Amino acid sequence: MRCALIGALCCGVCLAAAGSVSGQEPSRPPGTGSIAGRVTVADTAKPVAGVAIMVLCYENGTQKAATSDAEGRYEVTGLPPGRYRVSVRPGRYLAMEYGQRPPEPGKPIDLADGERFDKGDFAVRRPGAIEGRLIDEFGDPAPNVTLMVSQLQFAAGRHRLMPVGGRGIASDDRGAFRVSGLNPGDYYVTALAGAFTAQDAAGGFAPTFYPGTTEAGDARPIRVGFGETVSSIAFTLIPAPMARVSGTLVAIDGSPVTRASVMLVPSDHQGTIALTVGQAGAERDGTFAFRNVPPGSYALQAFGPPVPGGNPGGLGHATFGWLPITVNGGDLTNLVVRVSAGTNARGRIVFDDEDGRPKPEDILVFPRPIEFNSAPLVGGGPAPSVVRDDFTFEVRAMNGLRVLQVEVRVPGWSLKRATLDGKDVTDAPLDFRTKDVDGLEVLLTRKGATVSGSVTDASGAPVTEYAVVVFAEEPSRWAFPSRFVAVTRPSQDGRFKVEGLPPANYFAAAVPSVAGREQPPEFLESLVRGATRVTLGEAEAKTVTLKIVKTP
Repeated sequence: MRCALIGALCCGVCLAAAGSVSGQEPSRPPGTGSIAGRVTVADTAKPVAGVAIMVLCYENGTQKAATSDAEGRYEVTGLPPGRYRVSVRPGRYLAMEYGQRPPEPGKPIDLADGERFDKGDFAVRRPGAIEGRLIDEFGDPAPNVTLMVSQLQFAAGRHRLMPVGGRGIASDDRGAFRVSGLNPGDYYVTALAGAFTAQDAAGGFAPTFYPGTTEAGDARPIRVGFGETVSSIAFTLIPAPMARVSGTLVAIDGSPVTRASVMLVPSDHQGTIALTVGQAGAERDGTFAFRNVPPGSYALQAFGPPVPGGNPGGLGHATFGWLPITVNGGDLTNLVVRVSAGTNARGRIVFDDEDGRPKPEDILVFPRPIEFNSAPLVGGGPAPSVVRDDFTFEVRAMNGLRVLQVEVRVPGWSLKRATLDGKDVTDAPLDFRTKDVDGLEVLLTRKGATVSGSVTDASGAPVTEYAVVVFAEEPSRWAFPSRFVAVTRPSQDGRFKVEGLPPANYFAAAVPSVAGREQPPEFLESLVRGATRVTLGEAEAKTVTLKIVKTP
């Protein structure tokens, strides 16, 4: 049994359109622009050589790399106009995006045709760490227990403890552990034994959160600064009765499914915020087993071979099955999880303006899961999809309840409306649990609304370091995943711009910083008093000047 605390966990919860929007890359326009800068150490100003720099523009498909020289300098040339993200991965220092102030995302660079942007500098910092010790109920060291470090984020419509840094760290023979590579921020430490460990050896303990509780809501955060090591984090594991959960994976025809993995995940219906995940592999006869499973409500999620024509490298292309279970201390045996290729979404794409419409390969249709029992919690990007030359589309390997989303590589185009049998289903859940969804009509528009502008402080002086949150006045439109909520940071000229908004009454608020692109309702509610009202009609563009709002 292996530990499933992997980086893909966040991708599954926040299932997004990662990578190319189709298997065929569109032709890229020649570029004459460039981005240059220097990589130095923040506290010494010393140059950092040999750093990998990545330049990416999703809109035009450009992806280029460079390496810093002995003086820490780099330059990426041949760039067409567009909005770029620039990031560095400097080895022993923290990876970061241009203009990033953790936990915020970085700033975009708006590059004009032939422009040379030479201020793409990075001041990198050393990571932080958490050190501590685990103790069992008798006061003895607890070895071979997996430590997971998480941060509380609002993801997929709920506050969740999202794992940081991929795999967990096992405690040593003294019960000691050290987790490094941390950005500054508040972290939660969880001790995982039994079914949730890489070894599946140490059992008898429930998932225990620092400072020693089984309730995620009672967990205490640990604050870490740049380059800081927080030590002496000791806590005692909580004993719990253990159970064995076993069964068989079967295909639709009843044959055993091999070459498959099974995830044991907390039930999404319980509202839990802790993403403690165990993983087991299926045997030749399709059987699987989890040992040392503590009490709780779970979903078994099975990932089999890829669907016909699917990519073997992505869980989003895998056959899938699920089964809800409740563990109360007694063994659960002879369970059957049925694995299938799932259902399909089919339809056609139409445009409200034929002039300059995008090419089929520039469009990605991806129904996004909104609950994670009957749809995968741990996923690997979009499911197999195609938009044909006649703009009919098909998305395979569907499951669960999902909301239709569309991404268009060509700037200015966005989803206006989706209908099914004449009914508007633009933001409504579609049920893919038992049957295909046929006959969808997706209307794309370039008449989305735009709001742009600048930000000042209380005295009226310009501000260049900020984030802007634009959200509909109607709270019912804040629910995940929402087209009516957007978060952005300013480009290099200190101005912001949000495009492709559906017509509605909005609030726009400038705040010193914001973590992530998805925001909880209570945070949006707190911004209302200091926000600026903006009414946006179809194809309407408005310019506003915002004042910084103090966040709670």
